[in-house]
Amino acid sequence: MNKRSIFWIIGIGLGLWWLFSWPAIHVLGVKTAIATARPFWAISATGTRIGGGLIGFFKSQKALNEENRRLRQELDVLQSAVLDRERLKQDNQALREIFNRRQPEEKITVGRLLTRPEQSPLGMVLVDVGQDNVSHSVAVDDLATSHGTVAIGRVAAVSAKTLKVELYSAVGRKINVLVGSERLPVEASGRSGGNFSASLPRDLVIKVGDVVNLMAQGQEYLLGVVRVVERDPAAAFQTILFRSPVNLEFLSWLEIHGS
Repeated sequence: MNKRSIFWIIGIGLGLWWLFSWPAIHVLGVKTAIATARPFWAISATGTRIGGGLIGFFKSQKALNEENRRLRQELDVLQSAVLDRERLKQDNQALREIFNRRQPEEKITVGRLLTRPEQSPLGMVLVDVGQDNVSHSVAVDDLATSHGTVAIGRVAAVSAKTLKVELYSAVGRKINVLVGSERLPVEASGRSGGNFSASLPRDLVIKVGDVVNLMAQGQEYLLGVVRVVERDPAAAFQTILFRSPVNLEFLSWLEIHGS
């Protein structure tokens, strides 16, 4: 066999090897590429699922917050309704007690306070009754009481729909009172908030718990109860501090006694 034949045989063999080995190399490359890309596809799919889950979570959280807000609003409305109902119940009870105490011949007008005693530095309160909305006439100097027997103040001004009541305990206000069982006549001074003070001769016997009354419109009304008695052996007078039995901070109604 000559050299040319040998070269032909080698060339044909190489060609056949190349021809049959190329598909294998191609398939191997494709498989390698797929194997390399598979983790990235898995990460992408996982990211898609996580992203969808996060979006769903935030949507659910938003819906839950909106539902909680709506329920809180409904609860606030219900609580307000309950409070209003309780207030009306208390008001009705207070009015029943007031009118059950009334004598048929008494000219009493019941009014609700529109302002609180602590809101006025002058010791005035505004009441929701006046000349045009009462069955009995009201006038300046008419007595204002609580519970029918506790003196609170006097009418200072009357308008069409409201009136002003000056509290007896207004700072600096002077008022003549009767102290103790002996009904000792004394001038007392207002100290605000239902508090009063008065000075009496030292030899007069006054003790804690004595009542202090006020004479108004021909009758005696309770003004306060002695809480403190201050005595100084070197002084000619003793000082008593007394307080209204009605807590003015919680006062809602006043009875105006027409003269």
